[in-house]
Amino acid sequence: MPGHECYHCKQWVDAGEAHDCWTTTEQALTRDLSEDLREAWERLREAASELGEQRIYASHNSIMFARKTCYAFVRPKRRFLELCIFLDRTVRSPRIRRAVPSSKTKVAHMIQVEPGLFSVLAGGSSYEARAETGEDCAWITIQGRRFRVAITDPRRWSTKKATAHGQDRENIIAPMPGKIVRVLVKPGDRVESGQGILVVEAMKMQNEIKSPKKGIVAKLAVAPGATVNAGDVLAIVE
Repeated sequence: MPGHECYHCKQWVDAGEAHDCWTTTEQALTRDLSEDLREAWERLREAASELGEQRIYASHNSIMFARKTCYAFVRPKRRFLELCIFLDRTVRSPRIRRAVPSSKTKVAHMIQVEPGLFSVLAGGSSYEARAETGEDCAWITIQGRRFRVAITDPRRWSTKKATAHGQDRENIIAPMPGKIVRVLVKPGDRVESGQGILVVEAMKMQNEIKSPKKGIVAKLAVAPGATVNAGDVLAIVE
């Protein structure tokens, strides 16, 4: 039977059969990311969204950011995010893995975003810092020198605080910065485990925050329209 092998996915396509292996979705490309990489992706997307009106769409194995033309794309990998930014000149930085001309006017800068890898600005210079977390501290390595630092995760602190006040109380914590768009319950309501409590909008996406346990809503700490930070207490269920 006449047909051809797709150059990209190597699938055999019969003559006249519709085939577009480049069609995908943002959710499909990011659903298998680890918690750390998902948080990095959400922050990256939020930062890009603040640049103004643009198209953010998925194509093949990448998520594209375009205004008049594509200015960047993210290629999610299992262990890191590969970020490519197109600039009109070559920029040097420890975070840029390589820079290659992509056209007569653009240079593609490849950056690897991975958990525990940060770019630190100090004294007008940029440094690459790698962090490793321990039980009660973090080890930071910069230019071959290793430093021990104490860390406090506001989300963990809030959970411990809830335990200290009562074994049966549980704080519902904002997992990311955003805006409260809907509150689905009121104080005194009985809720089931997994039931929606409120909806937070972050990076133009709405996320339903659910109760981690069966119980009664003891307190609602926010109202529609409120802005919250990661780690803020949204509600208490007991």
